[in-house]
This record gives sequence, structure tokens and C-alpha cells, in this order.
Amino acid sequence: MKQKKTVHYIILPLLFTIFLGGCGEKTPASTGGFDPDNGLIVSGIVETEEVDLNTKIPGKITKIYIEEGQEVQAGDLIAEIDNSQLLAKKAQVEAQVKAAKEAVELQSKIADSNVAQAEGAYKAALAQLEKAKKGARSQELEQAKTYFEMMQKTYERVTKLYEKGAVSQQKKDEAEAQLKIAEQKYSLAKEGAEQEDIEAAAGLVDKAQGALAAANAGKLQVQLARQKYEEAKAGLAEVESLLADTRVLAPKSGTITELNSKEGELVSTGMPIATIADLKHLELNLKVLETDLGQVGLGQKVNVKFAGTGNKVFKGTVKKIGAKPDFATKKALNNQESDILAYEVKVVVDNLEGARIYPGMTAYVQFPKQP
Repeated sequence: MKQKKTVHYIILPLLFTIFLGGCGEKTPASTGGFDPDNGLIVSGIVETEEVDLNTKIPGKITKIYIEEGQEVQAGDLIAEIDNSQLLAKKAQVEAQVKAAKEAVELQSKIADSNVAQAEGAYKAALAQLEKAKKGARSQELEQAKTYFEMMQKTYERVTKLYEKGAVSQQKKDEAEAQLKIAEQKYSLAKEGAEQEDIEAAAGLVDKAQGALAAANAGKLQVQLARQKYEEAKAGLAEVESLLADTRVLAPKSGTITELNSKEGELVSTGMPIATIADLKHLELNLKVLETDLGQVGLGQKVNVKFAGTGNKVFKGTVKKIGAKPDFATKKALNNQESDILAYEVKVVVDNLEGARIYPGMTAYVQFPKQP
């Protein structure tokens, strides 16, 4: 008797389930509590925009500032990677920047001083050359003329005295020699400097010009020093950028749905430390059969229920109807088997009203019958 009774308990519920399935009635679990008479009911999965928080700098996590389920704002500090080596590198590069800057200042002072001295020497040489080309000054020319005229008169007096026998031949010769010297000086004063003096002055100009060119060429050393200074600054900027990357920041506001790392753990580049999801803006991913697609319209207002919120009804809007179909499970139609196409439909929940809904949850959407 016990054996027969047990069989009855097992078979009767099974027969009841088969009967309901044969009648084609949907159970409350499959409709989410919606009445099928009020419109098409489709279940789907909750989706949300998720962002993985990765590190650009491999290393050890020294500090984690968040927990799973915590809400964060864009820019909030999520975690820090060990930056001790980068700090040491920064100090080294800062010293290089300082030395390069001092080298630029020193080279600039030396170059400016050399150029100033060379320019002074060059101007002096040019003045000397100009003086040589112009010859004696008017004052010197007048002195030479006066001396020549005086010697000329002296020679005339001595000659007259010699003719009278008052002076000797020697005195006459001395007066004649002095006259020739005075005449030569006067002639040189009138003609200007000799060619060899002009050439000597021109040589000084060329030499001074060469020194000035060399001094200006010294400014190239300033340019090289400045280039090294700029390279050092670029290196410092790179290190500072790497240091900034050791601070993992939230790229957007949302909720930490996953925390994949812990303090002290070594992480590599691209390894997700945590995941942020925007739980305030949800999308429902539905698959609507082609035979039911006529009851769905873009921008249509729909009713939404979630498996975890009981009978509470939320409002939603059809955001997208996919243009490309997927193949649904084969279904018997008119006693023939045929592939039924399904189209992706995206529904946006208009207002969650503070409800905590998470990605992957089951949602039920009813598309009210069109009037």
C-alpha cells in the first residue's frame, strides 16, 4: 500500500503540469505577474554600461579605497600602485633638469660676454682702418706745412750767407738736409698713410671680424644646452605622467559591482582591478519573435517588472529594435518545423524609483496592446 500511495503523489502533479502545458496557459512565473490579455509579455536580461578599471602601471597595489557595492563619483580615487621607484626616478630627473638649466644660464653669460668683447675689438679695428685710409688729421697736416715752410726759409738764409762766405759748406748741407726731411713729412701728411699701414689696419679688421664670428658661433653651445634642458624637462613630464597613472581613478560615476584585487597584490597592465556599473540607467535586452514583432514599436511605452522586486511595476521605453535577426529555437507551426526569427529589442527603464537592480537580473516587459 505504501508503494502505490507514493506513486500517486509523484504522478498526479506531473499530469497536472502536462495538462497546463497542453492548454497553452502561461504560469505566473513565466509572465512575471502580468496578465497576457493586456499585451505581449517578453522576459529578458538586465544590462547596464560597465567599465573595467585597469592600471597603466604594473606593480603592487598599496591601497584600495573602495568596496563592492559602494557608489563612486567620476574622478574618485579607487586604488594606488606602488610608486617608490618612480619617485626616485623623478628626483633623479629633477636634478638633471636643474643642471641643464644652470648650463643654459652659464653658456648664455659666456657667449654674451665673448660677443660683446669681439664686437668692441671689431669696431676699434674698423676705426683704425678708416683713420689709415683718411690719412693725417688737419692739425697734423698744418704742423707739417709750417715746419716745411720754416725749413725752406732757413735754407734760403743759409744759402745767402754761404754765398757771402759767412757760413761753411757743412752748414749749408745741414740746412738742405733738414729742408728735404720737412718736405717729405709734409708730402706724407698730404698723401695720407702709406699703403702698408692701410694693409696692416685691414688685417686687424679681418682678425677682429673672425673673432666676432667665433664668438657668435659660441651661441650654438647655448642652443645645444637649451635643447638638453628641454629634453630633461620632457623626461620629467613623462615621469610625472607615470606617477599620475599610479593613482587609479573612477572614469565615471556608478556602483562598484566587482572588486577583483586586494592590497599587496601584484597587477599587470590592463588587468581589471574593479568594475563600475551605472545602475541608475538600465537597459533590458529582449528577444522578440518575428511573429510578435508587430506588437512592438520604437518609442513605445511599456511596463516592466523585475524578479527581485515583487509586483512593483516600472515604466520603460523601447529604445531600439534590431535590424538583423537571430534564429530562435525551432517551434512547431501547423504540424511543420520551421526556424522562427527573433529580433533584439532594447528597453530603457525610465525611473527605478530607488530600487536596487543589478546586471543579469531577469526582467519582464509587457507591451500594451496598440489601440
